[in-house]
Amino acid sequence: MKIWPKPWTYQRAYVQEETAPRLEEIERRRERYCAGRPPVEIVGRTVIVVDDGVATGATMRVALRAVRRRNPRYLVVAAPVMPPEALASFRKEVDEVVCLEMPVMLGAIGLYYRDFHQMSDAEVTELLLAARPMPEAV
Repeated sequence: MKIWPKPWTYQRAYVQEETAPRLEEIERRRERYCAGRPPVEIVGRTVIVVDDGVATGATMRVALRAVRRRNPRYLVVAAPVMPPEALASFRKEVDEVVCLEMPVMLGAIGLYYRDFHQMSDAEVTELLLAARPMPEAV
């Protein structure tokens, strides 16, 4: 009789195996997208964290917690579509939630768009350059 390891053993091994390559990809994108620009100062400011759509809320929750650690004055989460349970859970973590549609049966986020293609690094870089913060008003 073969004794199989507990299920969490596989999960733990998978997480350990996947962590390094994922962190490397995050760092590669950060370097490419930020192009040496320092992070925008958000202490004491209003910050709006936007997503193209929230399904489970896990990714947005990580982003919100990272932003919250940088001490914004007011934190807003905004998405065109998210399920009601995600919206309810965000209300506990942010100052305001903005959402256009809250379908009970969400399905795939891509269903709410005419064009939901995977953006290339070049597209992201171009958009970030076009959206550079304006100089502070005096």
